[in-house]
Amino acid sequence: MHDEFVANLRLLCSYYPSIADVRRRLPMNRAQFNRYLSGRYYPSHAALQRICHFLGVTADDIALPHQDFRALVISCVRWSVWRSATAA
Repeated sequence: MHDEFVANLRLLCSYYPSIADVRRRLPMNRAQFNRYLSGRYYPSHAALQRICHFLGVTADDIALPHQDFRALVISCVRWSVWRSATAA
């Protein structure tokens, strides 16, 4: 589960210009966020909730197996793009 969290967090961060951008927007200490990204630490409940809220997922979502999570994210991105295109 820990490895899944790291892979899923990295995937979500890839939709932003940089990791530093994500960290600044949270806001979260650089060293602490890097520990989560490296897999050395798992966030506390409060930190996990803050990360998930900012990234638009639930704690259950971000703990999914990476392939399942990736499919979920891709389907949400496609839906968002389609919805934007049809609203115009």
